[in-house]
Amino acid sequence: MILNDFIMKTKDKKEHDWFDDLTEEQQQAVNRALGQLDRGEGIPHEEAMARFGYELVLVKRSN
Repeated sequence: MILNDFIMKTKDKKEHDWFDDLTEEQQQAVNRALGQLDRGEGIPHEEAMARFGYELVLVKRSN
């Protein structure tokens, strides 16, 4: 939902919009993805990374 929130907050600004630089096909893909997120069809980052064989490793910092 972070990406969705970012896009929603920035798309209404009067400044140059990166979305306008996309091709029609790319804009449609972004809009499809946003629709999927709105329907709760997104995949959590950790799950997506695991699907590709990555594991989140937390490293403890010593101060």
